[in-house]
Amino acid sequence: MPENARENRSRQLSEFAANFLQVLPLILFAQTRGPAVSDADHFAWGAGVALAVLAVLLLWRRRPHPLWTGVNVWLILSAALWNSGVPGLIDGAELLRETSLFVVSALTVCGYLLLSPRGFFDTSQGADPALCRRYSFVYLALIGGALLWALGLQGNDMLAGVLPAILLGGVYLALERRLSPGSPPRIG
Repeated sequence: MPENARENRSRQLSEFAANFLQVLPLILFAQTRGPAVSDADHFAWGAGVALAVLAVLLLWRRRPHPLWTGVNVWLILSAALWNSGVPGLIDGAELLRETSLFVVSALTVCGYLLLSPRGFFDTSQGADPALCRRYSFVYLALIGGALLWALGLQGNDMLAGVLPAILLGGVYLALERRLSPGSPPRIG
């Protein structure tokens, strides 16, 4: 195998690992819910995994995937609410469960748009900044649609939260691919 192809393969595997790692907290969170585990403990466990993932990404010096950053921040904030011991906060966390995931995701997109020099879609690869911004607003609208979907299916973690989040991840990849057709695809 030529050296350039080996480097490219190694980079792709590294990207896959980093992106899969970012999806892992949501997958594990969704699969570990059960009657024997309280919501407070369930969210605390998910937040612990999310914090570990964010720490690994910082150590690897990887740019976190914007959508999965929002999901992981949601797990951390939800754990704080569920474990606060304040009845009003716990009631709010119960009421907003899946919909709050998409509220935090939308805020994350806005944060990337306003605070990151590379924006929500990474413009460091030569993508047109104006098109990146336009796609970011399209993505915000899709998150709004996911929020409405989650309202309609509230209480079903998989259909109201996990499925739309994974679909949004796929849409993100498709939009990112259109912005940088020469770059290798990211997974996650």
